[in-house]
Amino acid sequence: MHPHVSEHQNQSCVEFIDALFRCHKESGWKKFIGSCNAAQDALNECLRLEFENKRRTQLDAARTKRKEVLEKWKEVDEYQ
Repeated sequence: MHPHVSEHQNQSCVEFIDALFRCHKESGWKKFIGSCNAAQDALNECLRLEFENKRRTQLDAARTKRKEVLEKWKEVDEYQ
């Protein structure tokens, strides 16, 4: 099960979101018995990769910021 998705928050997965919504619209009741599972799996994989990329970017930014903060504290300690 994927979280609520929106095109403006998940730019890299727009084609998969559209494919899933199109499948749900076209399949009618068949969507409940698994006719859209392939589109669902593709969307889940895209969202997983997007999450990992965002997590990696945020982690790198946090490490850089932490390094800068520690350098500032070192300067303050040397000043005193």
